[in-house]
Amino acid sequence: MLPDSPAHRTRLRLLTAASEEMIECGYAAASLSRIAARLGLTKGALGHHFPTKQDIAIAVFDRADEIAVQVAADARRLFPDSAMRGCIAYFAGLARAGAADPIAAAWLALYQDRSVPVEIARRGYVTSRDVVAGFLADHLAREGGELRMPPAQATLFLQLLVSGELAIARFLTDYSAQNAVDSFATALTGLGVRDAESVVVDGIRAVWTSSPE
Repeated sequence: MLPDSPAHRTRLRLLTAASEEMIECGYAAASLSRIAARLGLTKGALGHHFPTKQDIAIAVFDRADEIAVQVAADARRLFPDSAMRGCIAYFAGLARAGAADPIAAAWLALYQDRSVPVEIARRGYVTSRDVVAGFLADHLAREGGELRMPPAQATLFLQLLVSGELAIARFLTDYSAQNAVDSFATALTGLGVRDAESVVVDGIRAVWTSSPE
């Protein structure tokens, strides 16, 4: 399916409406009938593209994989010589994508929704794990950086931190960028990254002050 074809645009329109439904109601309570109604369609017409909620969730994670790869590429472009800044820019880029794109927002929500089948949700974990592991490998190999724990554990640690921050941000109305700076600076300091607060501030600021592609 060509990226700018009518079929692709139709699929994205359906997936966006489904994502909005799942953000509002959660995976378990989301209704195919309500998703169709959002678009003025019958449930049967929606089912031609997405017969089940599981098909929708798979499509959300497929699209999210594309977004994550693009966000990672953007982060590397912003910081070609600082992998840790790039890693923070990657996390900030995911947050920015989630604020702007309902499909990305649905991915971030469904990733933590226990009603989503594990084999589907795991796809998002694996994609992000590989991206973060790549940044940490560059930090160690290309830049002579150090970590106070093995890279695999550091990768898991950072992913757990991001998951926690995303969950907290959904429920705290006064959650701010400074909360994220404090959390990530503390985490990077614990990992042994030098000038951790500057690394975090630079990574976040570069993403939120850059123009979308």
